[in-house]
Amino acid sequence: MYRVVGIALALMPVASEAAPVYLTCQLPYGSGKSEMHEMDITLNEDAGTVTFILPKFNLSYTVPGVFTADKVTFHDNKELGATTDYTIDRTNLALRESILPESAMPAIMAQNPTSADAILKEMDRARLVNNGKCALTHVKRAF
Repeated sequence: MYRVVGIALALMPVASEAAPVYLTCQLPYGSGKSEMHEMDITLNEDAGTVTFILPKFNLSYTVPGVFTADKVTFHDNKELGATTDYTIDRTNLALRESILPESAMPAIMAQNPTSADAILKEMDRARLVNNGKCALTHVKRAF
Protein backbone atom coordinates (compact mmCIF):
# COMPACT_ATOMS: atom_id res chain seq x y z
CA MET A 1 0.00 0.00 0.00
CA TYR A 2 2.74 2.46 0.96
CA ARG A 3 4.63 1.54 -2.20
CA VAL A 4 1.58 2.44 -4.36
CA VAL A 5 1.13 5.79 -2.57
CA GLY A 6 4.86 6.52 -2.93
CA ILE A 7 4.81 5.80 -6.65
CA ALA A 8 1.68 7.92 -7.10
CA LEU A 9 3.30 10.86 -5.27
CA ALA A 10 6.48 10.52 -7.33
CA LEU A 11 4.50 10.69 -10.57
CA MET A 12 2.44 13.76 -9.59
CA PRO A 13 3.35 16.88 -11.54
CA VAL A 14 5.19 19.49 -9.52
CA ALA A 15 4.76 23.16 -10.28
CA SER A 16 8.10 24.72 -11.04
CA GLU A 17 8.87 28.38 -10.69
CA ALA A 18 10.69 30.06 -13.51
CA ALA A 19 13.36 32.54 -12.55
CA PRO A 20 12.77 36.15 -13.61
CA VAL A 21 14.36 37.15 -16.90
CA TYR A 22 16.52 40.29 -16.90
CA LEU A 23 16.88 42.37 -20.06
CA THR A 24 18.73 45.51 -21.05
CA CYS A 25 16.98 47.27 -23.90
CA GLN A 26 17.79 50.17 -26.21
CA LEU A 27 15.16 52.38 -27.87
CA PRO A 28 15.77 55.22 -30.33
CA TYR A 29 14.32 58.62 -29.46
CA GLY A 30 14.83 62.31 -30.02
CA SER A 31 14.92 64.33 -33.19
CA GLY A 32 15.67 61.94 -36.02
CA LYS A 33 15.73 59.11 -33.46
CA SER A 34 19.51 59.29 -33.44
CA GLU A 35 19.81 59.05 -29.66
CA MET A 36 19.26 55.83 -27.71
CA HIS A 37 17.65 55.48 -24.36
CA GLU A 38 18.14 52.50 -22.13
CA MET A 39 15.57 50.47 -20.25
CA ASP A 40 16.25 47.69 -17.77
CA ILE A 41 13.38 45.20 -17.79
CA THR A 42 12.60 42.29 -15.46
CA LEU A 43 10.05 39.78 -16.75
CA ASN A 44 8.44 37.73 -13.98
CA GLU A 45 6.12 35.33 -15.75
CA ASP A 46 5.11 33.47 -12.59
CA ALA A 47 3.89 36.70 -10.97
CA GLY A 48 2.53 38.05 -14.26
CA THR A 49 4.50 41.29 -13.85
CA VAL A 50 7.03 43.37 -15.72
CA THR A 51 9.33 45.81 -13.95
CA PHE A 52 10.92 48.42 -16.16
CA ILE A 53 13.45 51.02 -15.15
CA LEU A 54 14.21 54.15 -17.14
CA PRO A 55 17.55 55.23 -15.61
CA LYS A 56 17.75 58.51 -17.57
CA PHE A 57 14.45 59.67 -16.06
CA ASN A 58 14.97 57.99 -12.66
CA LEU A 59 11.65 56.14 -13.10
CA SER A 60 10.72 52.60 -12.20
CA TYR A 61 7.38 50.81 -12.65
CA THR A 62 6.04 47.35 -11.98
CA VAL A 63 2.98 46.65 -14.10
CA PRO A 64 0.92 43.62 -15.13
CA GLY A 65 2.24 41.85 -18.22
CA VAL A 66 0.62 39.52 -20.72
CA PHE A 67 2.89 36.56 -21.44
CA THR A 68 2.23 34.45 -24.53
CA ALA A 69 4.40 31.88 -26.28
CA ASP A 70 5.88 34.43 -28.69
CA LYS A 71 5.66 37.83 -26.95
CA VAL A 72 5.27 39.80 -23.74
CA THR A 73 3.16 42.96 -23.71
CA PHE A 74 2.75 45.63 -21.04
CA HIS A 75 1.97 49.34 -20.75
CA ASP A 76 2.82 52.24 -18.50
CA ASN A 77 0.51 54.14 -16.21
CA LYS A 78 0.15 57.44 -18.12
CA GLU A 79 2.30 59.51 -15.76
CA LEU A 80 4.18 61.04 -18.69
CA GLY A 81 1.08 62.34 -20.49
CA ALA A 82 0.71 59.40 -22.85
CA THR A 83 -0.29 55.77 -22.95
CA THR A 84 2.72 53.72 -23.92
CA ASP A 85 2.43 50.07 -24.91
CA TYR A 86 5.48 47.83 -25.09
CA THR A 87 5.89 44.48 -26.83
CA ILE A 88 8.93 42.22 -26.53
CA ASP A 89 9.28 39.45 -29.10
CA ARG A 90 10.39 36.31 -27.26
CA THR A 91 12.06 34.83 -30.34
CA ASN A 92 14.43 37.66 -31.28
CA LEU A 93 14.17 40.11 -28.32
CA ALA A 94 12.90 42.94 -30.53
CA LEU A 95 11.23 45.71 -28.50
CA ARG A 96 8.36 47.82 -29.86
CA GLU A 97 7.24 50.98 -28.07
CA SER A 98 3.92 52.46 -29.18
CA ILE A 99 3.04 55.87 -27.72
CA LEU A 100 -0.42 57.45 -27.90
CA PRO A 101 -0.24 61.05 -26.61
CA GLU A 102 -3.24 61.97 -24.46
CA SER A 103 -3.48 65.16 -26.49
CA ALA A 104 -4.43 63.09 -29.56
CA MET A 105 -7.72 61.85 -28.11
CA PRO A 106 -9.71 65.12 -28.23
CA ALA A 107 -8.79 65.55 -31.91
CA ILE A 108 -9.81 61.96 -32.66
CA MET A 109 -13.15 62.35 -30.90
CA ALA A 110 -13.78 65.72 -32.60
CA GLN A 111 -13.90 63.88 -35.92
CA ASN A 112 -17.12 62.19 -34.73
CA PRO A 113 -16.02 58.63 -35.52
CA THR A 114 -18.98 56.39 -36.28
CA SER A 115 -17.69 53.16 -34.74
CA ALA A 116 -15.19 51.69 -32.34
CA ASP A 117 -13.21 50.47 -35.36
CA ALA A 118 -12.97 54.03 -36.67
CA ILE A 119 -11.70 55.23 -33.29
CA LEU A 120 -9.07 52.46 -33.20
CA LYS A 121 -7.90 53.28 -36.73
CA GLU A 122 -7.45 56.95 -35.83
CA MET A 123 -5.63 55.99 -32.63
CA ASP A 124 -3.24 53.82 -34.66
CA ARG A 125 -2.55 56.76 -37.01
CA ALA A 126 -1.77 59.03 -34.03
CA ARG A 127 0.67 56.58 -32.42
CA LEU A 128 4.40 57.18 -32.36
CA VAL A 129 6.27 53.90 -32.79
CA ASN A 130 9.87 53.16 -31.85
CA ASN A 131 11.57 49.85 -32.53
CA GLY A 132 14.49 48.75 -30.41
CA LYS A 133 16.35 45.69 -29.26
CA CYS A 134 16.89 43.87 -25.96
CA ALA A 135 19.66 41.61 -24.73
CA LEU A 136 19.63 39.09 -21.90
CA THR A 137 21.44 40.31 -18.81
CA HIS A 138 23.09 37.75 -16.57
CA VAL A 139 22.83 38.97 -13.01
CA LYS A 140 25.75 38.09 -10.75
CA ARG A 141 24.90 38.28 -7.09
CA ALA A 142 27.05 38.24 -4.00
CA PHE A 143 24.34 36.68 -1.82
